[in-house]
Amino acid sequence: MAETNRNLPRHVALGALLIYVLTLSWGITAPGLPLAAKVTGWDWQPMAGQPLLGLFTLPLRLLPVAWIPAGLNLFSAVCGALTLGLLARSLQLLPWDRPWNAANSWANKLPVLLACVVCWLEFGFWREATTATGEMLDLLLLAAAIWCLLEYRVARKSVWVDAAALVWGLGMAENWLMLLDALEPPLRKH
Repeated sequence: MAETNRNLPRHVALGALLIYVLTLSWGITAPGLPLAAKVTGWDWQPMAGQPLLGLFTLPLRLLPVAWIPAGLNLFSAVCGALTLGLLARSLQLLPWDRPWNAANSWANKLPVLLACVVCWLEFGFWREATTATGEMLDLLLLAAAIWCLLEYRVARKSVWVDAAALVWGLGMAENWLMLLDALEPPLRKH
């Protein structure tokens, strides 16, 4: 199943982006107010705790102030759609007990589509994808690191491990909880 349906993640991401843009909040929302205040310059403190988010939202400062909340929400929707696309590809790369090559086309796509639709329409995920809080970028980095490791498992090329380490390092700069996961001691056999 890893090599079949390589276009499915793209279709999932584009479908999610379409739904998120149609349901996007085009103004400032209560959860997105702190990020909008930082990007517009109303908050004097720099975004030192989230350097990647600050870097990715830097071009939005060129927009008129009234358009910045919509731009931030659109950025969050793009991150949410990319996360779902990476989820779909990661599910394709997982080992399955059933021989997917023997099944018909819909049987190949059904587990991936079901998982993506459940995540896609989950209220918390949808709210974060349509309101700019910065959480979608953290989730995108986590999904990208897992996807790189699954690609390595299938292809056995060390470039995927290097990419996973780079993405995980970026995630550690953005979200301190990823640092705690990296510091966890390995399991030992007794």
